[in-house]
Amino acid sequence: MAVRILASKREKFDDSVFIAGFHGFGGTGYIAVSYLINNLSAKRIGFIQTENMPPFTFMDGRRLITPFELHRKERLVFLKTEFSPHRTEEVAFGERIARWVMENRFKEAVLIGGLDGSLREDGAGSSRVIATRAFLRKGCRLKMPLLEPGLVVYGPIATMMVNFEIGNFPAAALLCYADVSKPDFKAAGRAIRLLCDMYSLQVDVADLDVEAWSLEEEMERRLAQVEKVLNGMYV
Repeated sequence: MAVRILASKREKFDDSVFIAGFHGFGGTGYIAVSYLINNLSAKRIGFIQTENMPPFTFMDGRRLITPFELHRKERLVFLKTEFSPHRTEEVAFGERIARWVMENRFKEAVLIGGLDGSLREDGAGSSRVIATRAFLRKGCRLKMPLLEPGLVVYGPIATMMVNFEIGNFPAAALLCYADVSKPDFKAAGRAIRLLCDMYSLQVDVADLDVEAWSLEEEMERRLAQVEKVLNGMYV
């Protein structure tokens, strides 16, 4: 099966923008995408299956949540990853999604992630960006500097960006310096503001600041349960 993308046949993605965030430093990408989906009332339009699908699920109100989902609000299409792809499938996961985005004629892609906050130099800005040559040719709309030479991006974001570069597809990754020891809602808020500035979105991040404590507790509780399962404490 490898990686299968199951989206409604009725969905057309010409001129759409693909947005994804992953669990990484500070959970920046996951928090930002989850908040945007909820705030914009984006509709679930599809799922992603993998050979080593994370064996976890939970209820969100009256809806059962799957590990990898596609949501849409008008021209914005979000990939929400409730759990990280299995280590053995990270490369295949990123490659397949990047190929699907290009095959379906999306306009461009924006990925959201975190950078290790301990690497931030005194007086440096709070965000960086990496972008494909196709994105930069369109004219820079990013009010942040490019990632410094010597700093490395890895995981699904890196795999997707490499494939977008090879495919000559316009894509950028917004990377915010984050606390690596816990969910960083301030970093996620910065990423959301940057995205809103790029696409003229009206998203109030005040709720993110208000709900940070409860959201952090929920994330830590879920991660604790996952860790127990992986360590064989639950049968």
